[in-house]
Amino acid sequence: MESYDSGVFPEVLKSSIVVPIHKKGPLTDPGNFRPISLTHSLSRLFEKLIVDRLRKDLFSRFSKYQFGFLNKRSCVLALLESLSRVQMLASKKNKLVDILYFDFRKAFDSVPHDLLVCKLLNFGMDAKACAWFNSFLSNRTAKVKIKEHVSANAFKVMSGVPQGSVSGPFLFLIYINVSH
Repeated sequence: MESYDSGVFPEVLKSSIVVPIHKKGPLTDPGNFRPISLTHSLSRLFEKLIVDRLRKDLFSRFSKYQFGFLNKRSCVLALLESLSRVQMLASKKNKLVDILYFDFRKAFDSVPHDLLVCKLLNFGMDAKACAWFNSFLSNRTAKVKIKEHVSANAFKVMSGVPQGSVSGPFLFLIYINVSH
């Protein structure tokens, strides 16, 4: 694919429409909505081709304790793993168990692009893929759509991985991965 080989994601495919999706609670609270980026179908196809190949190549580098967004590593398995470890530790005399929870709310929106590209390189992604994702993330624009109304002006997307994109969860996993 020429786009990948050149390390340049087509500019025309970098615009998206952001649609607020209601999560829970009162409709009057903006915090109860999640922004989903509706991207061009060709963008999603390009992303899928690249991410599928990279996921196979890099799967073994993800922490064994990472369960979200990975095949054969479900939330149920995460709970079973956690419960098993807690039971094992709790069964030992004079052992304490500490549990940390992380709230990744709005985390997709706050990923700095330059730091993410560095993490991609450190994770073991080849330079060509890093260049392609850097191009994919840079110079993105979006408009907001609420019901049938679309904002007249686009805004620049300065950080984050597009929620609703194919590569967003994959890129976010690499960004938060602690060991490989």
